[in-house]
Amino acid sequence: MKSEQRLIDFANETLIGQYLTRKERDIIFSYLEDVKDKLLLDICGGTGRFANPLYMKGGDIVVLDIDSVALSVLHKKNSAISLVQGDGQKIPFKNSIFDGILMIQSVEYIPDIDSLIKECGRVLKERGILLINFSNKSSYKRFRLKRKNYSCSYYKSYGITYREFKDKLKGAGLVIEKAIGYNWAPVSRMSNCKLILFFSVLEEVLRFEYLPSISPWVFIIARKSISKKKIYKK
Repeated sequence: MKSEQRLIDFANETLIGQYLTRKERDIIFSYLEDVKDKLLLDICGGTGRFANPLYMKGGDIVVLDIDSVALSVLHKKNSAISLVQGDGQKIPFKNSIFDGILMIQSVEYIPDIDSLIKECGRVLKERGILLINFSNKSSYKRFRLKRKNYSCSYYKSYGITYREFKDKLKGAGLVIEKAIGYNWAPVSRMSNCKLILFFSVLEEVLRFEYLPSISPWVFIIARKSISKKKIYKK
């Protein structure tokens, strides 16, 4: 995971990486606009790309990552953020304590996605929000890479379809509020192609965000449903 974390940090500095960071930050901040007095968990938060700005907005945030090197880097950036070395497949916290969870560009590195999503549902409070994204196996990019006979992890990372991911969320008691498709630019994750700005504008103009089922990447906003027992009591 250490080498993977450093690869992610490097990729975020490319032109496509900068575009993705802006896109993801806009979505996160639109749903976590008021984070004061909210307890948040950033799974695989690494060096704090999103945790640090959320902390600066007043959020009480915990970063969970298996990579001690990444956590050390974040500690040097901001020693006030709570850091926990651990695994998202077995979150080391009690039930129903977090108001929000985010997990960005990391699902592909988790062997057991079912355990991950169930754990997110377990530690979220009722009506707590989950912000999570993944690369979509049923997108054109995955098939494009397959035709080119890519054997790299970039191709293999497209390991789950939008429909499969939705089913897993539902099974964990999480209800999707919105699914946003993005990253349609026909370039790799490490690209510095000068046309990326053009592709990002075209993506917005053509409203590709409304096509999550075939989008290369999907950003999902989901909430933990209220238990049936409480509904019946009302």
